[in-house]
Amino acid sequence: GVKPIIYTNKQCYSLYIKDNFPQNKLWICDLSSEPNDNLYPNWVVWQYSHRGRLHGIKHKVDMNVFRGNKGELKNIVLR
Repeated sequence: GVKPIIYTNKQCYSLYIKDNFPQNKLWICDLSSEPNDNLYPNWVVWQYSHRGRLHGIKHKVDMNVFRGNKGELKNIVLR
């Protein structure tokens, strides 16, 4: 009974997701620019880098932005 957030990039979204899952929230991977609201009205997470650095982690990590506040984030995570 839980709709998943769909992780996708621009090309995969255009080919497979856009007209098939219009109600699902999106996690968009776009390393060049923030997702366009007109193209991806349901985006909630933007992955903007595969090469981020965080204190305490030796390897490069993916970097993401959540489009919302802490309460909205709590509403979409499974418990």
